[in-house]
Amino acid sequence: LGLGYKKYLPSIKMEVALEDNNLMEKVLPPDEQEIDVELEAKEKKYLRGEGANLESLKDKKLKTQLASREKLYGKSAKAAAKIEKWLLPASAGYLETEGLEKTWRIKQTDIAKEVDLLSSKNQYDIVLPDFGPYKLDFTASGRHMLAGGRKGHLALVDMMNMNLIKEIHVRETVRDVAFLHNDQFFAAAQKKYSYIYARDGTELHCLKERGPVARLRFLKNHFLLASINKIGQLHYQDVTYGDMVASIRTGKGRTDVMEVNPYNGVVALGHSGGTVTMWKPTSQAPLVQMQCHPGPVSAVAFHPNGHLMATSGKERKVKIWDLRKFEEVQTIHGFHAKTLSFSQKGLLAAGTGSFVQVLGDSSGGGGGYSRYMSHSMVKGYQVEKVMFRPYEDVLGIGHSMGWSSVLIPGSGEPNFDSWVANPFETSKQRREKEVHLLLDKLPPETIMLDPSKIGAMRPSRRKERPTRGEIEAEKEVAIEAAKSVEMKKKTKGRNKPSKRTKKKKEMVENAKKTFPELEHSNIAGKKRRIGEDAAAELPASLKRRRTKSMTMEKEFDSKLTLQGNNGNDGGASISRSKSFAFKAPQENFTIQDFELDKIYGVGSYSKVVRAKKKENGAVYALKIMDKKFITKENKTAYVKLERIVLDQLDHPGIVKLFFTFQDSFSLYMALESCEGGELFDQITRKGRLSEDEARFYSAQVVDALEYIHTMGLIHRDIKPENLLLTSDGHIKIADFGSVKPMQDSQITLLPNAASDDKACTFVGTAAYVPPEVLNSSPATFGNDLWALGCTLYQMLSGTSPFKDASEWLIFQRIIARDIKFPNHFSEEARDLIDRLLDTDPSRRPGAGSDGYASLKRHPFFNGVDWKNVRSQTPPKLAPDPSSQSASPERDGSPWNPTHVGDASVTQNDGHGGVSAASESSGSITRLASIDSFDSRWQQFLEPGESVLMISAVKKLQKITSKKVQLILTNKPRLIYVDPSKLIVKGNIIWSDNSNDLNVQVSSPSHFKICTPKKVLSFEDSKQRALQWKKAIETLQNR
Repeated sequence: LGLGYKKYLPSIKMEVALEDNNLMEKVLPPDEQEIDVELEAKEKKYLRGEGANLESLKDKKLKTQLASREKLYGKSAKAAAKIEKWLLPASAGYLETEGLEKTWRIKQTDIAKEVDLLSSKNQYDIVLPDFGPYKLDFTASGRHMLAGGRKGHLALVDMMNMNLIKEIHVRETVRDVAFLHNDQFFAAAQKKYSYIYARDGTELHCLKERGPVARLRFLKNHFLLASINKIGQLHYQDVTYGDMVASIRTGKGRTDVMEVNPYNGVVALGHSGGTVTMWKPTSQAPLVQMQCHPGPVSAVAFHPNGHLMATSGKERKVKIWDLRKFEEVQTIHGFHAKTLSFSQKGLLAAGTGSFVQVLGDSSGGGGGYSRYMSHSMVKGYQVEKVMFRPYEDVLGIGHSMGWSSVLIPGSGEPNFDSWVANPFETSKQRREKEVHLLLDKLPPETIMLDPSKIGAMRPSRRKERPTRGEIEAEKEVAIEAAKSVEMKKKTKGRNKPSKRTKKKKEMVENAKKTFPELEHSNIAGKKRRIGEDAAAELPASLKRRRTKSMTMEKEFDSKLTLQGNNGNDGGASISRSKSFAFKAPQENFTIQDFELDKIYGVGSYSKVVRAKKKENGAVYALKIMDKKFITKENKTAYVKLERIVLDQLDHPGIVKLFFTFQDSFSLYMALESCEGGELFDQITRKGRLSEDEARFYSAQVVDALEYIHTMGLIHRDIKPENLLLTSDGHIKIADFGSVKPMQDSQITLLPNAASDDKACTFVGTAAYVPPEVLNSSPATFGNDLWALGCTLYQMLSGTSPFKDASEWLIFQRIIARDIKFPNHFSEEARDLIDRLLDTDPSRRPGAGSDGYASLKRHPFFNGVDWKNVRSQTPPKLAPDPSSQSASPERDGSPWNPTHVGDASVTQNDGHGGVSAASESSGSITRLASIDSFDSRWQQFLEPGESVLMISAVKKLQKITSKKVQLILTNKPRLIYVDPSKLIVKGNIIWSDNSNDLNVQVSSPSHFKICTPKKVLSFEDSKQRALQWKKAIETLQNR
């Protein structure tokens, strides 16, 4: 076979050394010969000029270095040629002319005759004269096209098979359209607002803050939707979570020329004064301001490599700019371009009137653009937008009569990277790619002119701080100077050798300190002296507060004194005292002895933090309480009661108290750390629990509650958030801040302030409050059983039984006992919950004369071994998903103890206090009366008027919006107040006539309140529009 090829083929040979050192000729087959020739041609393209002439060199070392360098160049060129050959199999199209032929003279009809059938289908005209002119946009893969007609027509087209996916008529002006990160979402700039639509045409969002938008562009790497409105405001909005990242006043007036540089994400705007400005969202001033034309700029486009920019002016010139040097490299005379677009291969399309020109760069550096192709539209078709379709030799043209597609050979990248943009991607690939895009999302701060500087070190322009050697040298000089100082001779015994030595030593020690250390020690000493001096001169009111704080610290000590009466003296009251020692002692620790980790929970005057003891590595749930807040709000009795109760309760189903300590600012309780988290988290992660899981957890809660009630205590705050799970999955009851001791309580050493508290005081969480407490009846053990029923319902369904829009509505459902059981509840579970949620507390299982025996005998608990309930195998815990976003109070990050008592994050204090989690951040609160209301809003209420719902919202106007505090009262009345100036901006008072007021909800966060005289629009950032509507309508129907 080899001889046959040798006889008939050209002599392309390879010499192969055999074992006997004889050489034979091996001839390659014809196919391999062609491949070799093709690889050689491609290799020459990647070689960097002619090789070095090594024969003329005499320096052997230099000759060896250059030889190895040339060998490396050859290998890299060969590797690049192989990659192009095997990994980039498709080659770019081109137009080849002969003789005096010109490519720009070739018509589309001539091209259609020569190309294959599939390519010829990309040449078409869509005529829609009633809705034009049209704007176009393509997805990054070129698979889908979005067309937007000025008169309200939106069309989404699959370009692969020419199918119309969705067509929408919005019946108003459409100025621009833009795809978001894929074909599933797109944005349209309409007459008054911008809207985001889904692929099926569903309106998802209305972007009102932008006003009337002229142009839209999407920054795919940063997930930012950029727009310029009619008054020249540039907006950046993050589409992942909806926040407005930046709102910039350009100061250049109205413009409709806007483009994004794909290299760095910088937005360029063309202005009427001939300037082009470049912007990023983190700067209110332009990064660059270029004077490109003497008159208005009509179009801007960027080369895919980001280094070239094309601009067009009204003076009939197109200019090419090098953005690395910000200088003009070419000026093309003769035509005015209304729209410009670069292709992936660097071709430049320019459209004006009914004429489209495509320019090609013959030099490869941007300075040799000349006419490559031309296309004339049908007479009367006015070009609105030209845009190249990615990965195809196709140019899309939007015009006044519809849109057209023409073939431009050599415009598109012939080989696509499926990791970047895949025209053939499946639904699964699209979803996975969307996740990767979100993970790779860049923050707005990465937008800059030169992205290569990201991560680089900025050289310091001046010496900001001395080096360690310089500091040591300065110290040595200062020490020597201090030692050499001659002491001044003093009289009257001040010149003793001991005093002179002491003074000398102080001067040397001060010389060893750096200046900041010296200043810090001086200031600390000064503050200490001032504090000691001022304590004796405090006014009477401040002296009382100081005395109160010191008394609380003493009472929190490890030993308290109990005063009692001896009843054996015929009624004579004889006072005696005895010393009582806590099981959990008070230690002499400081907060610096612990490593603070994530926050477990937040209260009105405390936070619970995961803390590790540095000495032995023991982990605790450290409850840190703010002394100042406790003293000011008279919470001392509750703190003492909680400490005493936790110290004396001893049950495996209750969290343990190990020790306490305090400092000048805070009180600390070291509690047992339950690493399994809250039961609420397990319900949330699983959606709902199975009956077996609910039976296991509720049985352990019943076991612990029976012990608590036996000790004569009412917990008053049983809910899934206060049921903690150990690392092995067993339940422990926590948060005894709301506990109420009964008359026959076995807990000793009760503070008088806590025991005298009214048992009918409303505490705890609204969704778990029993109806008898709302009716001001005394609290009983049945209160906890009601909360147990609500908790069991939530375990099995995933939500509380009385959930509603506001606390006031929740209370109405509780009083009416409005319960709806899901169909999947078993008869046993339905019956137990129905009995526990009986309006008569004495009829609830566990509250009767036989105690918890009736509750344990219920069929729901069949199979439960009550004697060994704590030793049973618990259900498997659901892991914390890594994608779950953390709340500000439970962000899982290291915590600073100075946050204790921060009013901006206060929640339910467990003692009847209000959950005031920063009303300025959109919280909703129900207050019982004006007395317990925040003093900021008291002045706007009338005597006897109470607040039913309150939230910080935005009052929307035509273009702008303003933050107000919206308050719904029982009058009924709606008040909106300026929170900064504390001025009432308006009142809405209505009668029983439902026509006086109507609430319309347009989205989860937007609602309108319509009255006969005016219509008010509001936006609630927490998406509570339906809750506002329901609350107002419930008040109307009351």
